[in-house]
Amino acid sequence: MKLFDKDIIDWGNFPLAGFYTTLNNLKKENPALSNGSTGGIMIKVDSDNDKNVYSFIRKKDNNIVFVILNLSTTEQKATLKENSLAGDYKSLFENKDIHFDGSLTVILKPWEYRVYVNN
Repeated sequence: MKLFDKDIIDWGNFPLAGFYTTLNNLKKENPALSNGSTGGIMIKVDSDNDKNVYSFIRKKDNNIVFVILNLSTTEQKATLKENSLAGDYKSLFENKDIHFDGSLTVILKPWEYRVYVNN
């Protein structure tokens, strides 16, 4: 065994590489996702379907990351309500703009997730 030899890492073609790269870049670039006391606060966003759909924001100053998760094996519909979130957002993975006026109805496929960043 050669204790001080460099380990070679196979950085091959992994199916979720783009997904993790996007999330890692968001974490590095958005102050709301910083660690510890320098990071943003987490606020649960209530919905009419909290049993199956979990949503929250991380907010620091003017930086907001808004996450919606379907935690079930079936399609789910939920209306999210949080007046303090009103504004314009961009979908992180779909590169689409949305306007959130304090209420948003979503239909999510099984295990679907959405991540939005304010503009």
